[in-house]
Amino acid sequence: MKKILILLFIFAIPLMTHAQRGEFGLLGGMSFYQGDLTPNAFSIHKPGLAYGLFVGYSPIDHLTIKGSFYRGSIGGDDAKQNSENLQQRNLSFRSTVSELALRAELNIMGYQPANLYTPFSPFLFLGIAATHHNPVAEYQGEWYELQPLGTEGQGIAGYGAKYDRVILAIPFGVGVKYALTEQITVGFETGFRKTFSDYIDDVSTVYVDPNTLLNASSRGELVVALSNRTGEYLDSEPIQFEDGTPRGNPANDDTYLIGGVTISYNIIGEGNYYGRRKKRGGCKF
Repeated sequence: MKKILILLFIFAIPLMTHAQRGEFGLLGGMSFYQGDLTPNAFSIHKPGLAYGLFVGYSPIDHLTIKGSFYRGSIGGDDAKQNSENLQQRNLSFRSTVSELALRAELNIMGYQPANLYTPFSPFLFLGIAATHHNPVAEYQGEWYELQPLGTEGQGIAGYGAKYDRVILAIPFGVGVKYALTEQITVGFETGFRKTFSDYIDDVSTVYVDPNTLLNASSRGELVVALSNRTGEYLDSEPIQFEDGTPRGNPANDDTYLIGGVTISYNIIGEGNYYGRRKKRGGCKF
């Protein structure tokens, strides 16, 4: 990952130098997820810390092309929900999402920090990202990676392959930016990541017969325990579900959100009209 970030900056430097404007900066804020362990599409459940860095260039005032690497902590816990059914299901997870993205920002009012010509603009953004996730869950004081276990039978004949931990995502959202000086810009952005996976939380389809799970792996007892956790909530033996009983909702893929405050350093390129005019005397016209 460090090599990817170094290459990102190496390729960005000549673009920033010759474009109207280049930039590099940092983001700090929060992240959370929405999926099978959240009760509705607008709930903010177990928000975590998010941070990252970005580089970008602006060929014109209304467009910024940006590459970024963001990380965020996300999680979900049925026991924290208000629904009795969700509490009884008693599933939980936490994960770190690591996102490498390329996106386009539309600066609605135009944006030009050179000579503070247009120092403020709201913006919209849309892009594409590769995201790494690795859901884990706590059981009897220990944390276990869930993907290798196959809690919904993944990896067993007839139940499909294990899900990928690197997935495709579509970042989209809104923000604002304001140039304090020609060099320093502060802003705020928030954006959803539409993923093409329903397993960010390790929950998607159905319960599998515990005997099938027991016989499929040397860790079968652990898989059974993390697949059906109703017994921990009821303080008794877990509910015995028939094979194929819904455990999640495969109709909707998971999403996550990253938002926060940004600060960036602007590089006024050789091709910047307003920067050249300032050097000749500061006139805008």
